[in-house]
Amino acid sequence: MIRAVLLDLDGTLLDTRLDQFIPQYIRAFAAFMSPWMPAEAFQEALMAGTRAMVANNGSAETNAQVFWRVFNARSPLSREELAPAVDRFYTEEYPKLARYVRPRPSARPLVQELLARGCKIVLATNPLFPDTAIRQRMGWAGVADLPFDLVTTYENMHATKPSPAYYREIAAFLGIPLAVCLMAGDDLAMDGPAVSAGMRFFHVTEEPPFSHERGSLDHFYQLVKEGWLEKW
Repeated sequence: MIRAVLLDLDGTLLDTRLDQFIPQYIRAFAAFMSPWMPAEAFQEALMAGTRAMVANNGSAETNAQVFWRVFNARSPLSREELAPAVDRFYTEEYPKLARYVRPRPSARPLVQELLARGCKIVLATNPLFPDTAIRQRMGWAGVADLPFDLVTTYENMHATKPSPAYYREIAAFLGIPLAVCLMAGDDLAMDGPAVSAGMRFFHVTEEPPFSHERGSLDHFYQLVKEGWLEKW
């Protein structure tokens, strides 16, 4: 029986055109921060910090601590000095990126069904962004107000996808065995390694054939309503 369901966000609960979203995010962030740091230097520091987070594998540092340690080594200003501008970016500019995503109609009812069945639920997006950015994307998906047991962000995680350490940390936080956790996501390379950690995996995809281990988000929702998680 599955007791916890981990739900990916981009490409799963939210139709995100990452090939547009990520470049626009980087350009918008660098442009906004240009009064404090040249755009090219900011982009280089941003990417170096991101690479460092991807390499984090369950260290004592959170992903945020790793990011800012690497970023600050390339920045003339400290995290504390940049914080007001960064906060303004996520308040004023980041919401404009909603144009690159579309909500999926079954996302909210799926989460509500999981809650009704007593499952622990985790918003298991790759924790490379701060809480505010992830909560905004959850809002675009229509699930921000629902009571997730955990939302993985760069502030609270010590590893990232695709490291099995990321999935082990989630199970440890929930206090339940890996074997009764299910990861549902669209990216085999990023979400599939949940299996290496000891979890089950459901591949969210629009490509048939559909089964008890793969299918669209609508298909997964239907399986949950039919009691499939209790049988697995």
